[in-house]
Amino acid sequence: MDKNKILKVMDLGCCDENEAIELLKKSNNDIIEAVALKFNVPQPKKKVQDSTQTFFSKVRKDMAEVERLCTKRLAISSQDELLEYSEKQDHLSKTSQ
Repeated sequence: MDKNKILKVMDLGCCDENEAIELLKKSNNDIIEAVALKFNVPQPKKKVQDSTQTFFSKVRKDMAEVERLCTKRLAISSQDELLEYSEKQDHLSKTSQ
């Protein structure tokens, strides 16, 4: 853990080293959040998404689904092509015998 962060939390939070380390662990090494935890500062409420954010969130999910389906279809088509190739090879080998 970064010693400078520990010292900063100790200074701003008026706490000892062990408490500063615990606060940093709880806050994912975020100094401001660690000090806020020390003084029980209420966390801000999660922002409500506006219509633009909601739209792009849905677009991202839809695009991920399209990509998943395309990948699945490519895998299936590749298997079909492989099966056709295998059948042709079997037919050629039987014909040559």
